[in-house]
Amino acid sequence: MVLTMRTDNPLVSVVMPVYMADDFLLGSIDSILNQTYENLELLIICTDPTSKTIEILDVYARSDERIKIDYNQEEGLIESLNRGCRSARGRYIVRMDADDISCTDRIEKQVTFMEEHPDIGFSGSLMEVIDRSGKFVRMRNYPVSPLVIKWTLMYANCLAHPTIIMRRDIAKLLGFYRKEALYVEDYDLWVRASAVSHLSNIPEVLVKYRFHENNCSRVHELEKRDNEVIVSCSAIQKAWCDTIDEDLFCAFKKWKIDRSLSLGQIDILEHFIEDSALKLVRDNCLSDFERSELGLSKAKIIMELARCSYGVSLRKASSLVFYAIKTHPEILPQLLQFIRLYNRWYRT
Repeated sequence: MVLTMRTDNPLVSVVMPVYMADDFLLGSIDSILNQTYENLELLIICTDPTSKTIEILDVYARSDERIKIDYNQEEGLIESLNRGCRSARGRYIVRMDADDISCTDRIEKQVTFMEEHPDIGFSGSLMEVIDRSGKFVRMRNYPVSPLVIKWTLMYANCLAHPTIIMRRDIAKLLGFYRKEALYVEDYDLWVRASAVSHLSNIPEVLVKYRFHENNCSRVHELEKRDNEVIVSCSAIQKAWCDTIDEDLFCAFKKWKIDRSLSLGQIDILEHFIEDSALKLVRDNCLSDFERSELGLSKAKIIMELARCSYGVSLRKASSLVFYAIKTHPEILPQLLQFIRLYNRWYRT
């Protein structure tokens, strides 16, 4: 049982960067202050505030002693995150964005999970995507098993940054977020953490993620893709091999950046996905649940490769689609997306 009363030494430090978020700031702060878990501090790192931002934060700071505000003169999300993490006093650091909503029992459930699983250094959750008005858009599901997460990190980020709780001592050991990993600072941290700790996701929605035109991941999409290549290759080195074949690197780069793959590069990626999954099964005693999770994660990645293949070879793309469905039937609804892509390509 996790104690939730307030103390002078908070167990949890919630780090919330604030930049141009006046439209959503009230709801985000309230969702933290109204948590069922109370033994926390809320560290708000604010960059380039408007007069409205200052007014909002001033009212909250006077009304709740758990709030600490740092007006950051340095620009950039990574610097704000690191300032917050370095100031954190809690055993756990919880991430929160200024335009998202945390479910009321989010922190209580995450702290309970971390206390019961000392081998887990970083943990996220599923996420509900909402629009500007708070209307439901879609669900984002992620693997739960640490082994499957480490495997999936070779291909994609599978922990949602706004849902994360991390052990401060491990994050500090890793130096928190790296400035070199611009726009993929979270993905980079998870990959580095996977070398020293286990990562997991709680299989339920604990955060509502607001998707809108000012999301950093949308504004800087091209730079993000470029740095994703470096992080993916780092994950491969940590989970698979010390060095990466040049052909594999070039294929990953094409896949991540402009998706203009050749047929040979598609074959290279397909074989690597298959071989790496087989290696995971061969080297570990996976439970039925873990095997199912691996199958679903593998199927999603193959389907993504198929989407990049339809303009090169419809026959190859079709074979990948049906291979993905055979790997895990839950991927079947995505067949309709592929058909739409094909129809669009065929008409042009």
